[in-house]
Amino acid sequence: MHQLVYVSTAVEPFSRRDLDELVGGSRVRNEEHGITGFLLHRRGNFLQLLEGEKEEVATLLERLLADRRHRWITRLLEGPVEARTFPGTPLGYQDLDSAAARAVPGFAEYLGESLAGEEMESDPGRAFKLLLLFRP
Repeated sequence: MHQLVYVSTAVEPFSRRDLDELVGGSRVRNEEHGITGFLLHRRGNFLQLLEGEKEEVATLLERLLADRRHRWITRLLEGPVEARTFPGTPLGYQDLDSAAARAVPGFAEYLGESLAGEEMESDPGRAFKLLLLFRP
């Protein structure tokens, strides 16, 4: 099993509909390829954890790198893992600008933080801990 955690920045703001379409389409493709994970969005930045067979994750990363809707993809963590962090979840999703996110226990510590690559890159473990707050 292989895991990748990365951050990226949208080239243009995503509307609620854009985000819903992105998540819906990604869930279908991820399920087809045995990929699970979680996506966080905040103010035009994304933090995502992907996990699956190494070849499948690498193929998805290539697709992400070619996607012109975002830039500055920064890999924070990558490597083999013994078990999935988000088993059975083709793509969990949370908009960190929502009231629902603010209600998650432990999230208050992260309220003032950006998901921008240069900020997350300095402490990748903190990014992983943020994702874990939303694990079922």
